[in-house]
Amino acid sequence: MRLEAGKLLAADWSALGWSGRIRKLRVVAPFAMLCYCLFVQGLILDGRAGLFYSFQRAVAELLLSLRLLQHDLSKRSDGPSGDRDS
Repeated sequence: MRLEAGKLLAADWSALGWSGRIRKLRVVAPFAMLCYCLFVQGLILDGRAGLFYSFQRAVAELLLSLRLLQHDLSKRSDGPSGDRDS
């Protein structure tokens, strides 16, 4: 997730597609991924396996969101200098 967060943080908003833009929205992304997997991909119809995969993807997005929030908080606590390494 550290690598994925780095890619998202380095990318310009206009260069990202719709999925990258949603992934940068820290609170929305896990719920959006869960709904996308269950209803758009139709995994809700695949029984336990579909539910399990959908929740795995939501947890992965949650971990990414937590990594992005950690970056935001460490940047905020560093102040304007930003010398602290995360």
